[in-house]
Amino acid sequence: MIWIADFEEGHTPPDRALLIELLGTLTCTPAKLLPLVEELDELSVIGDDPVRRPMDLRSARHTFDQTISIQRTHNTVRVVADCVPDGFGNLRWQAVASQAGRDIATSQLFETWGLWQVPDSPGTNQDFDVRVLVFDGFGNVIAQQQLTKNQVQTDVDKSS
Repeated sequence: MIWIADFEEGHTPPDRALLIELLGTLTCTPAKLLPLVEELDELSVIGDDPVRRPMDLRSARHTFDQTISIQRTHNTVRVVADCVPDGFGNLRWQAVASQAGRDIATSQLFETWGLWQVPDSPGTNQDFDVRVLVFDGFGNVIAQQQLTKNQVQTDVDKSS
């Protein structure tokens, strides 16, 4: 069994006393392991939000393909995920602008749904396609959407 939790930022291990307490609890109990881990999650022993922990969501690819939508106006790309809160399963998304089959700009990995402003660069005009990739908490691509240069809208709501 693997228990994934966000102990602290970076690669700093949890406090030694906390590890000893957790290992002692997990190894010295007649209870079944999964209910015990769930109970520890409820007690916030780790202090993170279990919903935001990395999840392997490959089995839900079809659902995410239906849930994610993208819109574009000029150089602004908006990514929306109906009913999927920011941070769920450590989801991240990235947008790629391409022109004539060549990538011309790639966004950072975003942890919240929202906007990406495609940077202006020499030789780039509004005539480009946009591809958005959504990654689960383990880096698997679980959704991919594309807008061609002909699918540009006249306005994107920038309030999100």
